[in-house]
Amino acid sequence: MSKNNLDLVQHCKKALKEGWAYTWSTFGQTLTSSLLKNLQQRYPEEINRYYDYIINNNMNKINVDCSGLIKSYLFEWRNNNPVYNSQFDLSAEMVINRAKVKGKISTIPETLGLCVYFKGHIGVYIGNGEVIEARGTKYGVVKTKLNERPWTDWCEHPYIQYINNMNDLTGYSTIRMYDSTVHIYETNIDNEDVDVTLGKEGKLEKLSDITESDKNITAKINGGFFNFDGSKEHLGLFIDEGKKLNNYDNTFITFTYYKDNSTKIHYIQKDEDVKQLLENAKWSIGAGWSLVKDGKIDLTNANVFDISLQRHPRTLLGQKKDGSFIFVVVDGRTPTNAGVTAQQSGEIMLKLGCWNAVSLDGGGSSEMIVDGKIKNNLPEGERYIGSAVIAYRTDIDNVKNESEVVDMLLRKGSIGEGVKELQSNLNKIGYNLVVDGIFGQKTEIAVIDFQKKYNLKVDGIVGNETSNAIDNALKTKDIDLERALKILSNKKIPNINDVIINTPEYWINAIGEGNVKADYVRELIIKVAKYLDNV
Repeated sequence: MSKNNLDLVQHCKKALKEGWAYTWSTFGQTLTSSLLKNLQQRYPEEINRYYDYIINNNMNKINVDCSGLIKSYLFEWRNNNPVYNSQFDLSAEMVINRAKVKGKISTIPETLGLCVYFKGHIGVYIGNGEVIEARGTKYGVVKTKLNERPWTDWCEHPYIQYINNMNDLTGYSTIRMYDSTVHIYETNIDNEDVDVTLGKEGKLEKLSDITESDKNITAKINGGFFNFDGSKEHLGLFIDEGKKLNNYDNTFITFTYYKDNSTKIHYIQKDEDVKQLLENAKWSIGAGWSLVKDGKIDLTNANVFDISLQRHPRTLLGQKKDGSFIFVVVDGRTPTNAGVTAQQSGEIMLKLGCWNAVSLDGGGSSEMIVDGKIKNNLPEGERYIGSAVIAYRTDIDNVKNESEVVDMLLRKGSIGEGVKELQSNLNKIGYNLVVDGIFGQKTEIAVIDFQKKYNLKVDGIVGNETSNAIDNALKTKDIDLERALKILSNKKIPNINDVIINTPEYWINAIGEGNVKADYVRELIIKVAKYLDNV
């Protein structure tokens, strides 16, 4: 999933708490002498006006300007610095002009993460009548009252998905909590289920190598604790499809997924209990401790593990009351990711709507893979582990490996000819993507924009509904061509009739007989017409 409004608010609160400064044309960089010199050369009037103040107050701090506060959220961060991305480099005016959902400030809804605007300035609404904004050089990032500032308009940022709560997140997404990146994958109860696996039994493997040949895997996370020498692939009970692959151990609690699609967190301490699970459970796995039980934070068994009180990378598994599963991996042990404790893990899973949730093996074992791509930070590299929890498709027959599934359901991280065709088709209806067969951030943003325009489910994933809508849009693309031809025919350009005939059908037929691609000429005509219509 793309960036969302709730995470934007958390980002702004972090900037406020850390006291980010304001310098013109910055977007999250630490202000150094060389950067300031560069800015002074590019923007002498804006920088020189406050030069002494900047030197005395802003050096060696994180700096943003008003739109830079939002850019610093949208840009990817590497080594504690934002990486510039021209796609998200929007001024305040560009944000309000490109927004599809907007209105006058008197009509602002109580939606967190909305952008608020007046000429030349932008801020972020955080709810309860409050705004966080990079107000100016002598203010920095501050919190202000909505009704005490001259805001004129509000809008949804064109590159941010707006949700009501974290329960609205589906598929893969990330949020920031407790100074850590939280990677989330939520299964779709209509076409996905969850299983556990040891991969190749008797052998530790990388998560990227663990698979199930008969399942169309969409996502997977590392499973339970194990012995590093490989003598045990899983510590605690491990039952899968009616087979007991490892016995119960009183050190661990058990997380069970029953045949009626419900889950339960419990201690298994008797052979009779195991017998019942072999009959009634899809699978059962030993876990470290509980996080959420019956919709409330419950840290049963956490006291057995000293590491539960410390901040580390974590792998968390839960189920919501509607039956969907939540996979979570929390980054840690890096300069920008502190990791989380057991208590914080519980709060994350509760916030994501889990009814039952447990903590699996964490630390260097924590890993999430979605559509074949590693999603989380691995400071120690990919570890050899014993078990995995997998999400897989239930609505695709006769598919033998994950790569074929990706071709049928395209999302961020997908690669191949299917993605090339998608990018080419999006370009034909007005987008400007590199046709490289890699479903990256720009392709995802284009898909989300398309879904918004056509009132589809906005998730950045190209399934049947979105694919059919793109096909229909391709069929109607000549409407734009006809409109462009009319604009051109009304312009007083020398020999215009020698260049263009005001009939789309003529152009299509004539081009089809020649050596020039029709789509290229269509786009050229439309672009020229738009330019002439604005001069």
